[in-house]
Amino acid sequence: MYKPKQVVLFDVDDVSLFMFAEIEIIIVKCDKPIFICSYLETIGYFAEVRGYEVKRMSDKINWFAFDQEKLLDPSPLCMYKMSSGESVVVLKKGKGGKIATSACGYEGKPLLIL
Repeated sequence: MYKPKQVVLFDVDDVSLFMFAEIEIIIVKCDKPIFICSYLETIGYFAEVRGYEVKRMSDKINWFAFDQEKLLDPSPLCMYKMSSGESVVVLKKGKGGKIATSACGYEGKPLLIL
């Protein structure tokens, strides 16, 4: 299900933007995957494609480990390169075909699983 270079949604920052990481290595311990990820800086919501613009932190090594069971969204995501150069992570559609634009989800209710 998971593989390197896929993107995962692992947290929410203090201004309610989703936080993403790119899987670099997958380690399985006691039948549970642990991801070694590189942090992706979330720039903001990219309304034209209903996704989040992200940026790799190329100036420093920023890898960290994260348990699969602690992800906010268990679905792996993909990062796309726009023709204008931006990298965008598009979220999967939730119930009712809606896509969350912030951690407040729909109608101001917390959204953890999309």
